[in-house]
Amino acid sequence: MLFTEKMDLQVHNRFLERRGRLKSCMAHAGMQERSQADSCALTGFPSDGYLEGLDADVRTALEFLYAWMPVSDVMMYPAEMYLDFARRGVWLRKNRSQVAALPADFFGEYVLFHRVNNEEIRPCRELFGEQLDRRLYEGHEGWEKPKTEEERALEINRWAAENGTYHSDDIRTISAEAFYSRGYGRCGEESVFVVNAMRAAGVPARQVYAPWWAHTDDNHAWVEVWVSGRWQFLGACEPQSVLNQGWFNRASSRTMLVRSRAYTKGAFLKDEDIIGTDGCVTECNQTARYRKIRKIRVQVPQKGVAPGQTGGKPDAPEQSAAAQPLTERRTGQTEKAVEIELQVYNEGSWKTLTRKKTDEDGHLSFFTGDGMLRIHPLSSALRDAFLQAGSGDAEVMLAAAGGSPDSPNPGSDYDEGWQQIEYAAPSEKPVFYPQADAGQRKADSAFLERAAEIRNARTKDWEAAGTAFLRTASGTPEQELARKTVLSSLSEKDLTDCREEIVRRHLSAVLENGFGEKCSDPEVFGLRIGNEVLSSWFEEVSAFLGKERIAYFAAHPEEIRDFVNSHVHEQPQEDFEELLMTPGAALRSGVCNQPSREVLAVAVARVCGIPARIREDDGTAEYRVSGSRSEKGAPSVQAEYLPFDRSRRETSCLTLRTDDEADVKYETTWGLTRLSDKGEPDQFLSLKDNWNHGRMDIPLVPGRYCLVTAQRLPNGKAHVLEYPIRAEADKKADIRLKMQQIRPEEMFVSVDMPPLHLRADNGEAVRQQNGKKRLYIWLAPGQEPTEHILNEMLDNEESYERIAPAISLITDIPAQKEQRLVRKVTDRFPSIQCCYAEDPSEREMLMRSFYLDPGQLPFIFVTDRSGHGIFSAGGYQVGTGRLLIQIMNL
Repeated sequence: MLFTEKMDLQVHNRFLERRGRLKSCMAHAGMQERSQADSCALTGFPSDGYLEGLDADVRTALEFLYAWMPVSDVMMYPAEMYLDFARRGVWLRKNRSQVAALPADFFGEYVLFHRVNNEEIRPCRELFGEQLDRRLYEGHEGWEKPKTEEERALEINRWAAENGTYHSDDIRTISAEAFYSRGYGRCGEESVFVVNAMRAAGVPARQVYAPWWAHTDDNHAWVEVWVSGRWQFLGACEPQSVLNQGWFNRASSRTMLVRSRAYTKGAFLKDEDIIGTDGCVTECNQTARYRKIRKIRVQVPQKGVAPGQTGGKPDAPEQSAAAQPLTERRTGQTEKAVEIELQVYNEGSWKTLTRKKTDEDGHLSFFTGDGMLRIHPLSSALRDAFLQAGSGDAEVMLAAAGGSPDSPNPGSDYDEGWQQIEYAAPSEKPVFYPQADAGQRKADSAFLERAAEIRNARTKDWEAAGTAFLRTASGTPEQELARKTVLSSLSEKDLTDCREEIVRRHLSAVLENGFGEKCSDPEVFGLRIGNEVLSSWFEEVSAFLGKERIAYFAAHPEEIRDFVNSHVHEQPQEDFEELLMTPGAALRSGVCNQPSREVLAVAVARVCGIPARIREDDGTAEYRVSGSRSEKGAPSVQAEYLPFDRSRRETSCLTLRTDDEADVKYETTWGLTRLSDKGEPDQFLSLKDNWNHGRMDIPLVPGRYCLVTAQRLPNGKAHVLEYPIRAEADKKADIRLKMQQIRPEEMFVSVDMPPLHLRADNGEAVRQQNGKKRLYIWLAPGQEPTEHILNEMLDNEESYERIAPAISLITDIPAQKEQRLVRKVTDRFPSIQCCYAEDPSEREMLMRSFYLDPGQLPFIFVTDRSGHGIFSAGGYQVGTGRLLIQIMNL
C-alpha cells in the first residue's frame, strides 16, 4: 500500500471526482470518450482500462498526480509521461527507509509530485535516480559514501553542479531533463532541476523564491530540502560544504518575502504560514527562515473607521454616511472580501510580491520584512496605501478612492504632475547559520573547477534533435524554405530543447495546407507563438477546426475571438496564472487561462493562413491586415495589425521625451504600467528603449497608466517619481521624463569586505592600503562595457591624473593587462597600480557582498580609509567615470 488504506481511498475518490468535473468541460469542447488503446494520447485522463493494467501502487501514485495536478498538465501530457514520476516514487517508498518513514501526504507533495513551478514536464526521475543511486549508495575505491541525510543532500547538489550551471535566458522555463541535457539555465531552471534530482533520490525538496528583491532590481530562486526533521536550504547547482549557505544569504536577509508553492492540500499545510492561493496552488510564506520579520495588519474601512486612518481600531468612532459605502461594489452589492496586492519597487515599477484576500470583516494579516510596502487593493473604491519602513508590527487602514481617479497615492508633489515617493528598502536582519571554515571553502572552490570540466566535457557537443533536423534535412525548395522559416521563429532557448517529432509534425502539417508563398512568413508558418510549451499545435488545431470552419475564419478573422471565447472557458481554481496551455490542449479541454487564450487565437489564425502574433508589450493576440514585406519575409514597419479583441486596439499614443537617451533604460530607470479598472491585476508593459533623438512614441490601449522613473541607490533605497496618465482614444499625450538626481554622498554604503587576494606582475602579494580612499576597477579587457570606462578615464585625463595613485586595475590573469586599451591607460597614467587576482572566483563573493550580479563587468568599487567598501557598480552607465571623480574627491 502506497499511503494508508484511508488515504489510498481518498486519492481514488478525488481522482474520480476531478475526472468527472473536467469531463463536462471536455464534452463542451467536443471531446468523446476515448478507447483504451489511445488512453495515453494527449487527451486528458487515462482510461479505466489503462489504469487496471498497472501495478496497484503505481496506479495509486498516478491517480494522486492526476487528482492534484493543474488542468494544463492533465491535457498537455500523456499518462505515460507521469509513469516516470509514479514508478520512481513507488520504488523509493518501498526501498528507502527514510522515504517510507515520511508522512503520506508529505511524501506525496515533496517526493512523488512531478511539478515544481511552471516548467515543461518531461520524464527525468528514473534517469536522475539511477545516477544518484550509484553515487549515494554504491561505494568504490577512494570514495566515501554519504552517511547522513545532510551529506546526501549536499552530494546531490555536487552532482547537480557537474551537470548544470547558471546562464541568463528568457522567461520560459525548460524542463529538468532539458536543463540536464544542455547543461545550463537561469536560477528558476537550476532550482527546478535540483528539486527533481532531490526527489529522484528520495530527499523531500521544494523550490523557494524571492519574487522580487526589495533592495535591488532582480529576484532569485533556490531550493529547500527536508533533512534532520526540518527545512534547510542551499543554492541550486552551487554546492557548499554546509547547508544553509549561499551567495544569497545577505540578499535574503533583506527580503520582504520568500515563498514556496504546494499543489496538494495535505495535513502538512497546517504547519505553514499560508499567504493565499493562486488557482490550484497554495502559496506559503517562508520569510522567517531567512530574516527577522514583522506582522502587518491591513483593514478595509467599514462602519466605525474613518477613511485614511492608519492604525485604527475596530471600536473607533462611527464614520459619516458619505464614507460608509467603501465596501460596496459599483453594482451596490457588498464586497465582503477585497483582493490586496503587496508590492515593492523593482525594475522600473511596483512589482507584486503576492495577492491576498481580506476576510469577510475586511482585514488581513501578513508577515514580512521591515522595508516599505505599497498596499494596492484591486478595487476601484479604495486607494493605495504605503506601509512605511520600520521595525515592529504595524496596522494600515485603507482609504476611500477620492478626487481624480488618476491621482497616484500619497507622495509629495514634485513637478508638473510628477509625484515623489522615497522608497525605503529593508535592512539586513539575518537569521544566522553555521559557516563553512577556510578549509571547506577552499575544497568547495576546487570542486567547482572540477565540476565545470566534467560539465563542459559532457555538454560541449550537445544539440537539440529538432534543431539538428531543421539545420541538416534536405527536400524540395518549398520544404527547405519552410524549414528555414520555422527555424527563424524559434528563440535561442528553443534551439536547445526542441524535439524532432514536434518539428517534423509541424512542418508536415503546414506544408499540407498548401499556403504556397506564405511558407516564408514566420507569422503563418512559425512554430513558436508565445511562451507556451512547443507542440504540434498546427496539426491539432487544423483537425479540430475542419476545412469548413478554416475557410470561414480565413475570410472573417474578426470572428476568431468570438469562437475562442465561446469554446474555451476559464476555471482559475483548476490551474495557476503562470502556466500556459498549448492550443491543442485548450481546444480539447475547453478550459484555459487568458494568456493561453491569446496563444490559441494566434494558432487558429495561422492555421487559416492569416499572419498573426502575440504583441510584445502586453501579450495581446493580433493579426496582420496589410503592409508590404521585406526581402527576408519579415513584416515591414508599415504593416498594420489588429487585435482579435477589439477593446485592445492601441488607438492612443504616448510621446516621451528625454534630454539624454543614454541615462534612461527601461526596467531599470523607468517603466510604464497599465492600471486595471476591473479589479484585475495591473499590467507592466514589456517595452524596449526605442529613442530617436530624445523622443519615443508608444501606442497605447485607452485607459489609465502609471509612468515611473527611479534612481536606485547603493543602499537599496530609491528616488521614485510617478506620473498618472489617462490615455484617450484618438488622442496623444506628450510627457518629458524627469529623474530625481542622486547626490554623490548618497552613493555611499558600508560593506565589510570579504577576503581579496591580489598579486603584482612579479607575483608578490599586494597589500591592502588602508589609511586612504582607493578605487578598484576589475576589468574584462576587450569587452565593450570595460572599454567605455577606460575611454572615459582617457577623456578626463587631468582629473584621473590626480587620483591615479589611488587606482588599482584588476585582471583575472597577468596577460590581460597587455590588451590594447588597458595598455594605453596604464601608459597614460603610470602611477596606476596593475594587479591580477590570485583567485578570480573571489570576485563573485565580493560582488554579491555589494548586491551586484557577478556577470556585470567591469566591477568597480571604492574602499574608505579603514578598508570598508563604500561604493560599487557593475557594468557601465554613461557618466560613471565622472561620478568616480566626484566620489574620490569627496
